[in-house]
Amino acid sequence: MSGAVLSRDEVDEALERLTGELDAVESSLLALDQHPGRRLLEGARLSGATQERWQQVRAHWDLLWQYFDAYRETIRAANQVRQRRGRPGPAELAELTELLTGPSVSFSGITYPVQLRTLTGPERPTEDLTLAETVDRMRGWYTEAADLVAAVDAVWSDLPPRVDLLLAELTRVEALAQAARATDPPAAGWSAPVDQVPEAEDAFPREVLAAIRADLEGLRAAVLRDPLAFWLPRTAPEAANGTVNGAANGAATGARAVTGGFGPVPGERRAAHPREAHGRVDTTRFDQLARAVDEVRGDVQSLLLLREEAEDRLRRVVATVAEANGTLASAQALRAEVLAKIAAADVPALPRPSTFLHERLAAADRLRRAGRWTDLEPLLEDVEREAAWELERARAALAEVRAPLAARAELRGLLQAYRAKAARQGRVEDRELIERYDHARQLLWTAPCDLRAAEAAVMRYQQALARPR
Repeated sequence: MSGAVLSRDEVDEALERLTGELDAVESSLLALDQHPGRRLLEGARLSGATQERWQQVRAHWDLLWQYFDAYRETIRAANQVRQRRGRPGPAELAELTELLTGPSVSFSGITYPVQLRTLTGPERPTEDLTLAETVDRMRGWYTEAADLVAAVDAVWSDLPPRVDLLLAELTRVEALAQAARATDPPAAGWSAPVDQVPEAEDAFPREVLAAIRADLEGLRAAVLRDPLAFWLPRTAPEAANGTVNGAANGAATGARAVTGGFGPVPGERRAAHPREAHGRVDTTRFDQLARAVDEVRGDVQSLLLLREEAEDRLRRVVATVAEANGTLASAQALRAEVLAKIAAADVPALPRPSTFLHERLAAADRLRRAGRWTDLEPLLEDVEREAAWELERARAALAEVRAPLAARAELRGLLQAYRAKAARQGRVEDRELIERYDHARQLLWTAPCDLRAAEAAVMRYQQALARPR
């Protein structure tokens, strides 16, 4: 033994401290040993980085308990020496000093796990360590195990439940997609022969739904096999900004003053949550699949809404087309009347009803009956636009046919207004005005009316009226 011998007070103080340290270390080891995450690791079928880490941690964990037994025996031996006499003599103090500060922890009864041995290394450890050195070594193994358990527990507590919820939602979306595939009866007025109704298709490709499900199930299996693949350790700058271990209880707080790394195990209350302190769960793949499910859900819901509204929308298109055809028919009848009253050069020609639109309407109804909603959606939107354009075109044609009669009525009104003005001026006997009025009136009240000539005659009458007497 080298160095100064401890005094009785120093021995008593060290024994009290080491006994408290022993209890704290044992409490931490037992808590981690019984932690659900560590127990799940024991029975899990692991792969990848998690398997490699767990094999190493498992070997160190078994060795750690053997080191702890040797550590506890040394402290027990020191307490027994101290209890021999109330006032230990020089021999007892020297022995206690050696036990408490020297390389007194023997590991001669410990066998290294096979995976920790080297080709030329010993089967049993040959070194003896001080109590402080033993704690340092156990602390490293404990921290290694606690970090692994914390990471695995964080991943397993987070991702599998979320994947299960997303799989349940995907099942609901699949049911909605299946419902959207059901076929409907023909819409009134647009029935197609049975042999012209196409075979039903998926409202949303089965391959997409199946691929998402396969990815989710694969993600869940990968998380269970290799949770560390979904763990992002905290970087050094991040760790410097927060504390790893917080206070769990009074005993643990006192123990950490001695043991440092022997703090609360994963799952115990701590100042900084272990998932935040040591790293975070990598949810990148899950988030991508969640977005894919959201997109599919939106597509299927849109198709279901289309299924609910398709027949009404087709009926509205039919009504629009019927109104357009009726408007064109009215325009055609009116044009015949106009041609009897107005010169043909002033009456516009009429467009013909669209037969192509009728064909597309029938095709849209066939798709609706077959439940081919993905094909129907763009076609129905096109048909709605075309029907609205047809109605607008028919209304414009009717207005153009009416225009010549309106123009003749306007010219008649102007002529009568100018004649009244001439009367107010006392010029009703003006020969030039009489001739020009008679000419304009004859043009406007003769069928068929030449609107261009009549308009010119009215303007000449107005010009003559405007000249001074």
